[in-house]
This record gives sequence, structure tokens and C-alpha cells, in this order.
Amino acid sequence: MHAIDDDDEVFTTIKKGNYIADSNKHLTHSQEQMVNAFDFFETILKKSDAAKLKTIQDILENAVVGVIPIANRVEAAQIFEYQNSRGISHGV
Repeated sequence: MHAIDDDDEVFTTIKKGNYIADSNKHLTHSQEQMVNAFDFFETILKKSDAAKLKTIQDILENAVVGVIPIANRVEAAQIFEYQNSRGISHGV
């Protein structure tokens, strides 16, 4: 699975566990979001004990992930919006 081409380098680096912030490199919004998500989960996981990590591992190993091939950014945005408008109503 690959991120959108513009983000692929950062995504691949993060997946390999080799991401080091470079203050000279300007990141796009989505790249910043990937880095922030990585930092968030790394912080949470480092604070977790072995039992909690095992529970998280079990959940992830049993998760079902769907892959939706997309043709372009517009289609990606439409799918994202459609998927995120489902679920719990927020009284809107």
C-alpha cells in the first residue's frame, strides 16, 4: 500500500522507523499529519506495559482493512468525505 506520491517518501521513511525531523524541509499538511500521528502513537505505546501492548497487538492482528483503489486526489477526497460522514450523528 502506498500513500499519494507526494507523501510516499515521508510515509515510507516513517514505516521503516527512520523518520528524523528536518527543520529545513517543508512538509505538506498531510506529511505533517503523518509525522504527528507517528509521534502520538509512539508516545502512547512507549507508556504502555506489556499487557496493554499485547492487547493492542491482538486488536491490530484481527482488524479488517479495506483497500479502495483510487484514480486521483479528487476521488480520494470524495471517498474520504463519504466514509467520514458515516457513523455516529453529532447533532448536525
